[in-house]
Amino acid sequence: MSKRQRDVHDGAGKKIAKIRFKKLIRSVILNMQWLSELPEEGGISLNVKKNVAMLRQKRKVGMMTMAEKSLLRTPHAKRSVDERKKLCTIVANLACFSKFPPKVRARLVPIVKFMAISPGRIVMKEEDFPVTIYFIIAGEVEMSKNIYKKGSSRPTVQTEAIFGPGDCIGDIDVMEDTPRTNTYIATTYCELLAIFNTNYKIVLLPFMQKMWQEKKDALRALDYFDFLNEEQIVNASKYGTIQQFEPLETIYTEDLGTMSYVYFVLSGECVVLQCLHMKVNMVNREKVFQLPNIYNLKTGPLLDDDTGPNDNEPLFDINEYVQSTSSLDENEQSKKRKLRKMGLQEIQRLCDEIKKPVSRRSTKESARQRLRLRQRGRDAERQITRKHYEFYLMGMGGESGNISEDLSEELYSDTSDMPTISTVASAEFESESEGSEIFTASSTSEQGNVEETVSQEGFETHFIDVGSLTFGGIFGLGEKMEHRVIMARTTVQCIVIPRFWLFEPAQNPGNFWQRQRFYIECNIPTREDLFKDFIKTRKWERFRRDYISSILNNESLANFTKHEDIPIISHIVETKSDDN
Repeated sequence: MSKRQRDVHDGAGKKIAKIRFKKLIRSVILNMQWLSELPEEGGISLNVKKNVAMLRQKRKVGMMTMAEKSLLRTPHAKRSVDERKKLCTIVANLACFSKFPPKVRARLVPIVKFMAISPGRIVMKEEDFPVTIYFIIAGEVEMSKNIYKKGSSRPTVQTEAIFGPGDCIGDIDVMEDTPRTNTYIATTYCELLAIFNTNYKIVLLPFMQKMWQEKKDALRALDYFDFLNEEQIVNASKYGTIQQFEPLETIYTEDLGTMSYVYFVLSGECVVLQCLHMKVNMVNREKVFQLPNIYNLKTGPLLDDDTGPNDNEPLFDINEYVQSTSSLDENEQSKKRKLRKMGLQEIQRLCDEIKKPVSRRSTKESARQRLRLRQRGRDAERQITRKHYEFYLMGMGGESGNISEDLSEELYSDTSDMPTISTVASAEFESESEGSEIFTASSTSEQGNVEETVSQEGFETHFIDVGSLTFGGIFGLGEKMEHRVIMARTTVQCIVIPRFWLFEPAQNPGNFWQRQRFYIECNIPTREDLFKDFIKTRKWERFRRDYISSILNNESLANFTKHEDIPIISHIVETKSDDN
């Protein structure tokens, strides 16, 4: 360009060109992640903080349009009434403001400032005076701290956490009235909403100060954190959140290793449910239960057995079994909501009603076999008391991994089909809750043909009430969760802290949390122990029922006592848990 042409654009022309160039650069920065989209990293690295951030829900491209971003950058005095209403809707839909009341969100509209930053930019620096509070809309921000090691004059930068969409950074330093304790650097292209401390103290400080103080009071109320100093209490409050769960809502189902969270119960009551998904074989009208191995598609078999899943056996996923399915239609969703509001007794009754009985076909051979068994049972009635007593003593012995409902087939097969035991009583016994069982559901998958063989195969799922957790209860430290679920029996409040932070040496003196996990595993029975107790409970219930039936049998020659011989005052009426 010649000197004559350069001199043409003087004054107003140069100013307009600069404004257009700045506007172009600003548009490029705001839409950089659309122009240069980086490939997503699918694997899990050794950086625990980065893995925690990867588990967050990925931001959908196009969550905020260019017009909405431009509206956020417009001065509030120049916005029309319709634009202000639209901004209230935009702010209400952002995840970072979801915890605030509607009135507080409406007061944030005039004071929030939208800004976009590139990767590598320092958002806040350690030891600076706190002036601004940031809410992350998109992108990731890394929090680091300078650590001085012995024998070195230069500090070492240590990454402590990674914050993503929906998080707030910089608010704790303003509430504590201290200089910045960490350095925050943008690792990706980020979109932030900034609020200055003067506006923050007027609008947000009363509400956020209350939440902050509740977390600190909750930590001080628990004996687990007595050894933490004030700085560690502040960090625990920074990482932790207080969550509330409604009755019958699932709290914890699966262990994700160091990326999991540790739950400390503050109020309410949690119930530990053990799911027993058992294989059932019908052999001569007798149920034989077998506890199959647990196989996880992600990590392989959880037990020591190296065998994979059987092709004939369907894979059972406890997470899919207990979680609320959001993809159902509206009718099924309403049924689920109604079921969630029910009590445990109502759920058990409903499951007993919808449980499908095993289909049987009566043949001539089976009828003849039943007649022979009845005749054989009449001859053995005189010795039934002694045999039942011996059976009960033998049933209390050791059990193996493949346990039958009858300890001795020779002892019990002669009396299993006696006429004193009606089919109605048998059906009531099968649908009745055993021991501490609060929920029963049996699958409809069956294998085998009645005409070809006597045995039938199927699967039954039982939930066993293992115990309850109240104030001070802790779970999520890495204890065994094989087909185990923790649900809220009442309205429960928990403070949730990341496990990787608790397991750091500063917060884990003398392997404190590992010893807590060992204590929990010693007090809660395993899946195999609960299965053995389930079988023993069924044996005892059957022995008790058959013994009472044999005593009350009018056709028995060994029984000389009639029902009318017993005084009315001595009558004992057996009631069930379902009776009101």
